[in-house]
Amino acid sequence: MRRTLAAALVLFCAWTGIAQAHMTTGRVDSTAVLAPRRVDTVFHTQRTRDITATLHWHNADADLRLFLGRRTRSGRWVPVARDISSAHPKHLVLRSARPGRYRLRVRSASGHSRFRLVFDAGAARRPTAATPFLTLLFSRSEIMGASDCRPDRSGSSVNLITQVAPALARRGIAATGSVETGITRAATRACVHYRRSLTASWADLARLRDRYGWKFVSHGRTFATNIASMTPKQQWSETCGSLLDLERHGHWSGDGLFAYPDNKWSAEVESNVVSKCFAFGRRYASGPTTRAEAMAFPHWQRTTGVGGGRCNNPALPCSKLKTATTYHSPVALIRTLRRLAPNQWLTLQSYVFVTGDRKGQWRCRARHWQDHWTDDAERYCWNDYRRILDAIPSRVRVTDPKTVARAWGRTNYRPPMP
Repeated sequence: MRRTLAAALVLFCAWTGIAQAHMTTGRVDSTAVLAPRRVDTVFHTQRTRDITATLHWHNADADLRLFLGRRTRSGRWVPVARDISSAHPKHLVLRSARPGRYRLRVRSASGHSRFRLVFDAGAARRPTAATPFLTLLFSRSEIMGASDCRPDRSGSSVNLITQVAPALARRGIAATGSVETGITRAATRACVHYRRSLTASWADLARLRDRYGWKFVSHGRTFATNIASMTPKQQWSETCGSLLDLERHGHWSGDGLFAYPDNKWSAEVESNVVSKCFAFGRRYASGPTTRAEAMAFPHWQRTTGVGGGRCNNPALPCSKLKTATTYHSPVALIRTLRRLAPNQWLTLQSYVFVTGDRKGQWRCRARHWQDHWTDDAERYCWNDYRRILDAIPSRVRVTDPKTVARAWGRTNYRPPMP
C-alpha cells in the first residue's frame, strides 16, 4: 500500500484556449502513507499566454509547495516557476508562456492535507496594480422582473442571460453577480424583492460563467440583515460558509467580495470574521475605492448603486414621485468613469433593466435622461445603462473583485475549502 501511495497522481487537462479557471482537488502526504507525496496536473496551451495558479490547503500545519514545469521535445520536464515560500495560499505566475505541455505539481514537504488548486492561462496579461479597475456588479444575479413571482414576458423586462450578458460580451465585458446561496436552487429561479424579481438558479449561474465568463461573489446564505447580533458560529456560516456553497458549484472567485445584505454591515463582523475569508467587504458609497482604502484593515470596498427613482426634471410631475431614491444620472456615472485614475476601483451595482414606458411603473422612452424614471430603485432604463457601457474608457480594466485583490496584493486571508 505504501508503495502505491508514494507514486504521484497525474491528472490531464486539455486546454482549448478558453479564458476560464480550472480547478483540481486532492490530498498529499509527505510520508506517502495517507496519500501520495505529490499530485501532478498536466495540461497544454495552444497560444502564448500567461499561466497563473493558486494553491489552498486545509491543514495549516502542513507545508505544501507548488511547481510548474514545461516539457521539452526530448520529453524532459524543465522547471519554469515555483512557490516554495511559507505563504498560504501559494501563488505562481509565468508570463507569456510559450505554447506547449505544462505540469503543475503539488508536493508536501511536511505533513498531510487536502488541497485545492485553481489555475488558468488567460490570453491577456494580468493587470498591473496601478490599472484603473471597474466591476459591473449585478445584485443577487436577478434574471428578470416579475409580477407576484410570475416572470414578466412582456419584453419590457430585460433578461440577464439572453440580453444583458450577450450585450456585454459584444463589448468584451464579463460582469460579476452576487449570489444569495441559501435560496438558490438547481434549476428553479427564486422570487425576491417583494415578489417582483427572479434570481438565477445554479444552472443559470453556470451558463453565465461558462458561456460569458462571469464571476460570482457572496451575498450571504440567507440575506441576513442581523449579522451583528448572531453568534460567532452563525456569523461564520452566513458569510464564510456561503463560499462553500459557491465552490461546490464550481465558482471559485466568491472570496473576492462579501456583499452585506441591504448594506447592514458590521465593523466587528468585518474585522473578526469576513476579512479572514474574503478579500473585501462591501459598503454602499459613491465614487471609487482607492487602493489605500481597500488595503487598510478591515478592507472595505465602495459600491455605487445604479438605481432608479423619481425623475430629475423638476418641471415634470415625475419629480414628485414618492420613491426612496432619485433616478441615477448616467451622465454623472460617465463622468466618474472618465475620471478614474490609477490605483482606483469603481464598482457599479445594478438590478433589473427595463425598456419602453409602462404606466405607473417607468418611463424610458423620453428623449432626455432627466425625464426618465422608475417606481422602484431596483429598476433602471436599459438604454441609459448601455450609454454608460459605451463610455467605459479603454484604459479601464473591467474585472471581478478577486482579480483586483490579487493585483493589489490582498491575499493574506483564507477561504474555506469544501
